Amino acid sequence: MGKFANVKIDLSKIVKMTENLEKELKTSYKGAKWGYLEGEKHRESGEELSKIALVNNFGDPADKIPPRPFMTNARNEIAGKIPKIVKKRIEEGESLNRIVIRIARDMQTTVKRSFTAYDYAPNAPATVRKKGKDTPLLDTFQLQNSVRAGVIQPNGKLILLPPDEK
Repeated sequence: MGKFANVKIDLSKIVKMTENLEKELKTSYKGAKWGYLEGEKHRESGEELSKIALVNNFGDPADKIPPRPFMTNARNEIAGKIPKIVKKRIEEGESLNRIVIRIARDMQTTVKRSFTAYDYAPNAPATVRKKGKDTPLLDTFQLQNSVRAGVIQPNGKLILLPPDEK
């Protein structure tokens, strides 16, 4: 039988990190959300922004409104980014709460960017005449600027992040 090198491996730091992570998982935020505040209305039409967002995202054949899937596009983009954000931030030693806040902010930014990052169906000629321009989703910018994000506490309560300065 051959000789073994005398190598001692100290796992105490890994054990401590695991214990800290377990404790943090019990008390940290449970997720992030984005959307529109319930009851918030469009300044000109008086319609709820959440309804306007859904109609624009999925379209409304009855009113001849084509889908402009800014929310769907943002959701798909966000889903691809979250694992990378979490991995990078954990490797850098960032707290889980800070990571969730960072994800919520990134979600909000991604949704706002999705209004202009994709090519959407043009406005109908009648809509262009009414608005004086052909900029789908960007008539007053209220829908884009009203996107909010928040974090979910361990008790399930949503805490809204302060609106961004843009």
